[in-house]
Amino acid sequence: MTLTTERPGKEPRPRKEPKAPREPKVKAPRPPKEPKPAKEKAPKQPKAPREHGPKEVAWPSPVRPSAMLLPPKVAGRRLHQRAVKNSLIAGVAALAVMGLIYIPVNATATVAQDKLDAQHAEVAEHKEYLASTESVQKYFDGFIIRRQAVADALVKDVAYSSVLKAMNDANKFGITLTEVHATKSVKPASGQPFAASKAVGYLEVGGSARDEQAVSQYIGALAEDTTVLTDPYLTQSGDARGGTTFKMTIGYTDKAMSFKGESFRPSDEEIATLDPATLNAGAAAGTAAAAAGSTQSDTNVKDVLK
Repeated sequence: MTLTTERPGKEPRPRKEPKAPREPKVKAPRPPKEPKPAKEKAPKQPKAPREHGPKEVAWPSPVRPSAMLLPPKVAGRRLHQRAVKNSLIAGVAALAVMGLIYIPVNATATVAQDKLDAQHAEVAEHKEYLASTESVQKYFDGFIIRRQAVADALVKDVAYSSVLKAMNDANKFGITLTEVHATKSVKPASGQPFAASKAVGYLEVGGSARDEQAVSQYIGALAEDTTVLTDPYLTQSGDARGGTTFKMTIGYTDKAMSFKGESFRPSDEEIATLDPATLNAGAAAGTAAAAAGSTQSDTNVKDVLK
């Protein structure tokens, strides 16, 4: 017994037959391309030189065509107005440029003027100070002149044997002295001209030491004993091979004098017999000679021998 699922009243569909397999297509080979013929470039022909002839002008006549419909007076007025306008514009531009230049120049001039005013004020202040201390300056100048006269009178009477002995007594630090000589300067190198001092003159001393500490110790030892030497002051020091070189000034007292002219000093009785007017005149003459640079004054020598 056969069961069918087809509905009644419809014919059964015929079955599709399978398609026959397609035959593969075989492409025919392409024929080879023919080579392109090489192009031959034609040689360039030289350019013909340009002919520089007279240029063609747009209007051959020297007078260009124009249509002036305004009366001559109106046209002249407009030309005048245009010239005035251009002049005003040029003037304003020139003023603007000058203003831009003036601003930095004026600033620089103001700064320079301020500096100049400050310098003038400082100079005026110094002048006022010098005027207020003029009497002190005159006293100081006279003080130096008199000290110089005394030092010049006694410089040849220095007993260098006493000076060297005092220096060697203080030399316990291996100092080697290379120069010792009297100087005409009577101004203390310490910068204290009015300080109390027993020095009647000054010496310049130079030498060498193993180091700076030895130099400072030597100067300290010289300052302890002020019998013959006083006021030692270091003025220069520098490094040398294996040590230090130095220079200093040191004052000498009246104990460093040989007093070779002691026997010629007048006694107090002889000085008392002199006329006071003569003594005053001699003192004034000695002061004037010292101010003029004289190094020999009998009056100053008498004052020293007193």
